[in-house]
Amino acid sequence: MRKFALASLLIFLCNPLDASTFRGDLRYMQSPFSPLEQAATVGLDFDRAWGRLSALGRFTHSLVDFQSVDLMGEYRYSFREVVGARIRALHRNRFRQTSATTWYGAFADFTPRLAFASFYFSFGGYLSMHRVASPALFLVLNPSFTEVNFALTTGVGVHFMGRNEIRVVLSTIDSVEVHNPNHPFLEVAWLRKNPTWALKTYVRYHALLGFGREQAWVAGAEIAAL
Repeated sequence: MRKFALASLLIFLCNPLDASTFRGDLRYMQSPFSPLEQAATVGLDFDRAWGRLSALGRFTHSLVDFQSVDLMGEYRYSFREVVGARIRALHRNRFRQTSATTWYGAFADFTPRLAFASFYFSFGGYLSMHRVASPALFLVLNPSFTEVNFALTTGVGVHFMGRNEIRVVLSTIDSVEVHNPNHPFLEVAWLRKNPTWALKTYVRYHALLGFGREQAWVAGAEIAAL
């Protein structure tokens, strides 16, 4: 029985017909009092009749040293790509600060589409468990402190020339991490989608509305092989 379960899992993960989408993202972030950071993200999306499973990893480093590693898993179910729900688990190990955080989040999505525009709305909440001065390889089970907060996205995209879109979004929900409401970002992006690939280039400004990380500028590009 164990061999059958292991074989089924390997087929599920490795069969190229099941791996519907490969995603890669490269971004640079500049903060006023921190060195330039580079983050590389790679992942796979697996489509099923009962939803989509996503697994992504993000590796962040600066000109000085290695910063952090993020591992994220997400399940999403949507009806006609308009109404959907997601649950997400994310773990981050920080090497400079010798700390770790595990997030658990749930979000509802509403994405109505017209011939010339799309609208993006998401709302949900998350629990984050932080361990200070001690790393945790996979999950934080005995946190130094915890945090419960909300997360949201609102935005609009304008379609032009068939497969192109200009999108403006105000959000605290990234493709991997979830930001504190005191640290939202405003993103302007250009998207191009073809039958076999999709490209997104974007610029973000992370604001600082209260306690949290410092403000920052982010520029990056994401490509997906469909």
